[in-house]
Formats: sequence, C-alpha cells, structure tokens
Amino acid sequence: MQSALAVLGRRTAAWDWRTRLDLSFTCLHHADLGGAQLHMADFRGADLTWAHLLEADLSYADLSGADLSDADLTNANLRFATLRDADLRSAGLINVDFTLANVYGADLEGAIVAPEELQRAMAGATGLRGYPPGWPPR
Repeated sequence: MQSALAVLGRRTAAWDWRTRLDLSFTCLHHADLGGAQLHMADFRGADLTWAHLLEADLSYADLSGADLSDADLTNANLRFATLRDADLRSAGLINVDFTLANVYGADLEGAIVAPEELQRAMAGATGLRGYPPGWPPR
C-alpha cells in the first residue's frame, strides 16, 4: 500500500483538473504522504490517524469526516480544502495554510498549533467543536 501511495502522491498533478483521486473511506493509518501532491483528492471518511503529511499539497481536497487525529500536517497546504467534521485532535498543524478552508464542525482539541497562527488562519471560522490549548487567544 505504501508503494502505491508513493506513486500516487508524487505523480504530476497537471492532468488532475477534472478528476479527483478517490481515497474516500480508506485506511491510511500511519501512511507516509510527506510532500505528496494530493490536490483535489477525496479523503471523505478516511482514516489518516498518525499519517505523515509534512508539506503535502491538499489544496481543494475533501477531508470531510476524515480522522486526522495525531497526524503531522506541518507546512501542509490546505487552501480551499473541506475539513467539515474532520477529527484533528492532537494533530500537528504548524505553518498549515488554511486559507478559505471549510472547517465547520472540525475538532481541534489538543492540536499542536500556535494560537496566533490559528487565529490568523481561522479568521471567521465558526462551528469548531474542540480547541487547541490556548485558544481562543485572550
């Protein structure tokens, strides 16, 4: 499985403008997807617990209901991604780009992120279930 993910994550995404890589409801527990090009991928309901997504491009990806608890998303691109009802508890979210991401209902309890980064990234976000330590900022 890891070999297949390495190929899929490192392919040229130039031809992906009309199709989506469908990994919905897959078990990707502990998967190494660091630096993967997963633009527009469908991860709805996927198990990405403890996944390594360092510097992954998940822009426009659908992560609705995905379990990303304890995943490392350091420096990941989540611009325009859908994280509706996603589980991000204790996830590493340092320097993640959440620009215009849909985070309604996401659980961020215990997430590892600087409060000021989260405040900037989540400006206007509503409906978050859990919050990382120090959030909301005072």
